[in-house]
Order: sequence, then C-alpha cells, then structure tokens
Amino acid sequence: MLVRLLTARSVISIYMWYNIGMSQASLPPFMKPFFWSYKLDDLDINDHKTLIIKQILNYGSQDAVRWLQQRYTEQDIRLVITNSAESEWGRKSLALWSLVYKTKPSRQTRFT
Repeated sequence: MLVRLLTARSVISIYMWYNIGMSQASLPPFMKPFFWSYKLDDLDINDHKTLIIKQILNYGSQDAVRWLQQRYTEQDIRLVITNSAESEWGRKSLALWSLVYKTKPSRQTRFT
C-alpha cells in the first residue's frame, strides 16, 4: 500500500506493509465449525498442521476433508495419525481413517 504524505515543501511517498510478517496461509472461513475453540486467524496451515489434520479428520465435513487432502500430502496425514494417541480420536473417526490411510496411532494415551 502506498501512502503519500504532503508536506509544505514536497510530497513524500512511503510504502506501508500491512500485516508484515503475518502468515497468509490461513484456514478458509467454512472451517469455523470444526475449530470452535480456536480463532481461525491465529491458525497457520503450516505451523499448526497436526492440530488442523486431527480436527478435520475427527469433526470435519466432506468439503473440509476434500480441502485437507488437497492441502496436505497423504504422507503428512499418515504421519499425524501414526504419531498421535488413540485417545485423541473419536472411535468411529479413528476406525475410518485408520482404514483409509492404512495406519494406526502409535500410543494408547497422550501421556505414554
């Protein structure tokens, strides 16, 4: 964004960068129902990959899962499932996604 400041003697042009350093990789607005306890603007699709994959696979709609599969690789999703605990999943969600991605969580609970 270009801002021009007028002074008595000259016109000074200053470039202002809005949100400099903020990530542009955020979740689309239709994801809000699946992240009810989070602010979508605070979630970055790269920094919060594990959280996003778990939330969408546990609670997401078909559109959300389609978005997820377009955004992350099959290997990314498989690693999240494998490196998680069974207690972090809904029973039916875990059964489905374990079959789809041919993997299971490596732990029973989060604290082991």
